[in-house]
Amino acid sequence: MKRWWFVLILCFGMVLALAACSSDEPADSTENGQKEPEDEAAVQTGGTLRLAAFASPTALGIPWELRSTYDFFISTPALEKLGRYTADGTTEPHLAERWEENPEEATITYYLREGIQFHDGTPFNAEAVKWNLDNYMESGRIELEGIESVSVIDEYTVQVKLESWMSSMVHNINHFVPMISPTAYEDMGRDEALKHPVGTGPFQFEAWIADERITFKRFDQYWQEGKPYLDAIEFVLYADSTTASLSLQGGEVQGFISVPPMEANKLDQLPDFTVLNLETGLGSLAHGLIFDTANPDSVFSDVNVRKAVAYAIDREAIVDNLVYGYGIASNQWGVPGSPTFNDEITIGYDPDRARQLLAEAGYKDGVKIKFSAVNDPETQQRATAIKGYLEDVGFEVELNIIDDALFREITSAAPNKPWEGLMQYNFRGDSDLATYMPRNFSPQGTTYAHNIIHPEDIQALYPEIRSATNQDDYQKVAYELQRLVFEEHALAVAIFVGTNPVAVHQSVQDTGINEGHASEWKPENAKLSQ
Repeated sequence: MKRWWFVLILCFGMVLALAACSSDEPADSTENGQKEPEDEAAVQTGGTLRLAAFASPTALGIPWELRSTYDFFISTPALEKLGRYTADGTTEPHLAERWEENPEEATITYYLREGIQFHDGTPFNAEAVKWNLDNYMESGRIELEGIESVSVIDEYTVQVKLESWMSSMVHNINHFVPMISPTAYEDMGRDEALKHPVGTGPFQFEAWIADERITFKRFDQYWQEGKPYLDAIEFVLYADSTTASLSLQGGEVQGFISVPPMEANKLDQLPDFTVLNLETGLGSLAHGLIFDTANPDSVFSDVNVRKAVAYAIDREAIVDNLVYGYGIASNQWGVPGSPTFNDEITIGYDPDRARQLLAEAGYKDGVKIKFSAVNDPETQQRATAIKGYLEDVGFEVELNIIDDALFREITSAAPNKPWEGLMQYNFRGDSDLATYMPRNFSPQGTTYAHNIIHPEDIQALYPEIRSATNQDDYQKVAYELQRLVFEEHALAVAIFVGTNPVAVHQSVQDTGINEGHASEWKPENAKLSQ
C-alpha cells in the first residue's frame, strides 16, 4: 500500500492573538489517487453516484445526535460545517469565511459567508449558528464543554466566549457541529428531523428507506456557483460486506465505503477499482490493548508486566499480514508524522526485552493472564495472533471471546463493570490529545476509565494542553502525555491505526474521500467520467 506522511498542523497551531484564518472559495482537490481527467470533455456532469454501505446510520439530521463516522459521512451531502479538514490535515474555512482566535480574551469570532441559504429557503446567518451551538451545548454532549456563551455580533458575525482558553475548541466547533436549519427542525420536531437533514449542502435530502437506501438530489440554489456536478447521490445499504463488494464489482454501485481490509485487498487487485486510504489517522479507528490496572491484585498492577506486553507484539507483522496493509503501525496515540507523535518513544517488537521484563517482575517461569476480545472474525484473528506473541515470551493466555454487547458494557464507564486482565482497546486515531485522550485516561473518561489507574502526573497535564496558546507549547505537553501513558506508566498498548479503506470505480472523480478526515468528503466536487 502506498503511504505518504503528511505534515498535520492542528488548528491551535495557527493560534496567535487575533490571528485570522481565511479563504475566498474552497479549492477543488485531486488528492488521494483521484486525478482530474486530462480530457475535460470526458467529465460527465450529471448522473447519480451510488455508494455501498453495510451499516446504517443512527441519525442524519441533528448535529448533537450524530455519533459515528457513518452518521457524519452519509449526512455530508446535505450538511456542511463552519470549517473542514484539508488533504494535509489542516482546517480550512467552509461556511465561515474566516475566524479569529484570541487566547487572551478567550474568544473565537466567526465571520460567515453571505448569501447562503438552507434547503428550506431560510437564511444561513449568525442567528442560525448561535442556535446550532446553543442546542448542541444544551444536549449534554461534551465536545463544546467550556463555552461560556455564544453571541450574535451582527448578521454574519458570531462570537464564542470560552470560560478559559481551550486550544482545541475551534477544532471541536468546526468538526462536530454541522449546521441545520433552525426553522426546519422546529417545524418537523426531533423524530422527523433525526432522519431528515436540512442543511446548506450541495444535495438536499430526498428519502431514507430503512435497510435499503438513502438518497439526496441536487440542490439548485447551492452557494458554490456551478456546483454540484452530479444530479444525485445514493447510499445503498447492504446486510454484509461481501454482498456490497459483489455489487460494486457488478456495477450496481460505483463505490463502497469503510471496506473491511480483506475485501479491500481483493478489490485493489482488480483493474477497474481504486482503494482510497486515510493516512492522517483523523477519524479512524485505532487498535490496541488495555490493562485492568485499577485492580491491585492483577498481574498488570506491575508496570514491568505491562511493558512486557508492549514489547512482545510485532505491530508491523499484524498490519502486513492480518490487516493486508490497510493500517499504520503505531506505538502511541495517532500515527507517525503527526504533530503529537513522540518519536523518542521507541517501544517496538523485542521479545527478548519482554522476557527480561517478565523476569524482573518475578515471572521468569511465566504467568497466567486472561485476554478478552470481541467475536467478529477479524478481531478474533488478530487476538489469536496476539495470544501467540504473548505466549512466545512467557505468558500463558486464556483467550476469552465475548460478544459486542458485553464488550460495550464492561468497557463503558457508566455501568462500572470491570473486565479481568487484558482487554481489546479501540480508540480514535486523531492526534488531538486534548480532546480525545481524557475520554479514556482520566477519572471522568467515558470508556475504559473505570478500570485503570489515573496517575497524577498525567492528570496534571490536561489543563496545560487545553490552555496552550501556540503549537510549540501544545506539542511539548503532548509529547510528555504520550511518554507517560504509553511508556512510563504503560497504561495501554497501541498497535495500529486503520486507514478506513474506501473502494471506488475508476469513473469516480474528485470526491475528497479520505483526504483529511474519515468522516468528511467533498460531494460538491464529485464527478463521474464517461
